[in-house]
Amino acid sequence: MTPILSHSPTPRELDADPDLTVAPQASVIRKAVDVLAMLIAFYGSQIAATYVKPIAMFVPKSIYMEHGWIGYFDHHLVQLLFALVLIAMLGRGKFSQFGLNLSNARISWRIFAVFSLVCSAVVFFVNVVPVLVSHQRPTFDYQLTPANIAGWLAFEWIFVGISEEILFRGLIQTYLSRSWRSAVTIGRVTIPTAGILTTLIFCLAHINLRHPQLDWGDRKSTRLNSSHL
Repeated sequence: MTPILSHSPTPRELDADPDLTVAPQASVIRKAVDVLAMLIAFYGSQIAATYVKPIAMFVPKSIYMEHGWIGYFDHHLVQLLFALVLIAMLGRGKFSQFGLNLSNARISWRIFAVFSLVCSAVVFFVNVVPVLVSHQRPTFDYQLTPANIAGWLAFEWIFVGISEEILFRGLIQTYLSRSWRSAVTIGRVTIPTAGILTTLIFCLAHINLRHPQLDWGDRKSTRLNSSHL
C-alpha cells in the first residue's frame, strides 16, 4: 500500500520513499472556516469560564476572594471541561485521535525533561539573579501564606499546562491539521502549518489588550516562580 501523507512531503521523505502520495488539500474556504470555528471554540470556552464557576459554589466567598489562585483554577477547569466536551463530540468519543494517549510517552517525557531544565535556567537568570543582585525584596499583590504559595505553584506548574495543552494542542491544533495539511521545513525541523496557526491563537489568547503597555497575560507566575526557586 502506498503511504499517504497529510502534509506536503519534505525532500528527505521523498528520498526515503519516492512513492509517497499526499492527501488532497482542502479549499481556502474550508481552511478559513476551520480557523473561524476554532476561534469561536476558544472564545466560547473563555465566555463559559467567565460565567460558570463550579469551585465557587463550594468555597466561601471570603476565601475565594482572598486566594486568587482559586479563581484561576475555576477558570481553567471550565476551559478544560469545555475542550474535552468538544473533543468528545468531534472525535465521537475517541479521545486518542486528539492526542490523549500514551503512544509517544517516552519521547514526551524526554522533551519535558529538556524543556524543564532550559526553562528553569532561563527563569533563574532572567528573574532570580536580578532580584538577588539588587538586594530588593520582591513584592506581591497577595499575602505570602503557605496556602497561597502552594496554590499558585500548583496552578502554574501543573494545572495550567494540562488545561491549555488539551485546549490548544489537543483540540485546536488537531482540528486544524485536518484541513491545514502543509508544513514548513527549517533545516531538519518540520513544523506543521496547523501548529503555527495554533501558536498564533495561543499568543493572541495571552495578550491583555486592555493594558496600556499590552501586558502579556498575568505576571503573577513569573514573580512567584522567580522568588521561590
